Formats: sequence, structure tokens, C-alpha cells
Amino acid sequence: MACSGGMAQATIGACAMFGAICGSSLATAATMIRVAMPQMRARGYQDSLATGAVAAGGTLGLLK
Repeated sequence: MACSGGMAQATIGACAMFGAICGSSLATAATMIRVAMPQMRARGYQDSLATGAVAAGGTLGLLK
């Protein structure tokens, strides 16, 4: 199944917002892995893309 990337973009946005609130990249990544990864897997995303979106988004909280 092909995916358009909308969920990956939403994950990055959610990571940025959550990271700005909590202030910890590690906590953001750990939380989003538990929240977003199962949903992305269920929609056919490759693990490498899903993990990359969470990892990249986790660092955005530091840019507040």
C-alpha cells in the first residue's frame, strides 16, 4: 500500500509541539514512538520512514 506521507508530517508537527511543551527530546521521541509508530505501521509506513519522522521531529522541541 502506498502512503502519501501525511501521517509522517503530522507526526513531525506533533513532535515539535510536544517537545516545545516538555522540553526534552528524549521524552518526546519516547512518547511519540509509543503513540505514532503503531498507527503508522497500521497504515503501511515502512519502519525506517516512521522512525525517521519521530527522530527528526523529536529534535524540534529544542528550537523553541
